Amino acid sequence: MAAAAAFAECEAELQALGLDSPALTLRKAHGWGFQGYWRKSKEEEVPDVGLLRERLAFLAPLVLDDPQALRDLVAKFPEALGLDVATVMQPNVVRRGGERVGRGPGGWEPRKRVCSLGALLTRHAGVPGAHVPAER
Repeated sequence: MAAAAAFAECEAELQALGLDSPALTLRKAHGWGFQGYWRKSKEEEVPDVGLLRERLAFLAPLVLDDPQALRDLVAKFPEALGLDVATVMQPNVVRRGGERVGRGPGGWEPRKRVCSLGALLTRHAGVPGAHVPAER
């Protein structure tokens, strides 16, 4: 019964995001019956609303805090909600800076940029398991 309550609470979070099928999204994210992405490596996990909020909070700035873009990302790649932030998502966000990228009023100015994991995931949904260089 605890699993049903956890699913219901997480579904409410995803409905607030505006997803059409939050139950299907949660099942894909946590390995319940859909193992296309996980390839049988994901056990049937019970979703946790705290972890769901943490993952959504991590993904939101990567899509420039645009609710529509976040909804599109989760709809295209629901498995992102099943990835661990510290061990999988965080290493895939690479900061790069100190490069000579443009001429401004003070001469050459370094630009610090966060590679958008959100944009990467919407283009290539199979990426999060591999640590992909973020150079463009």
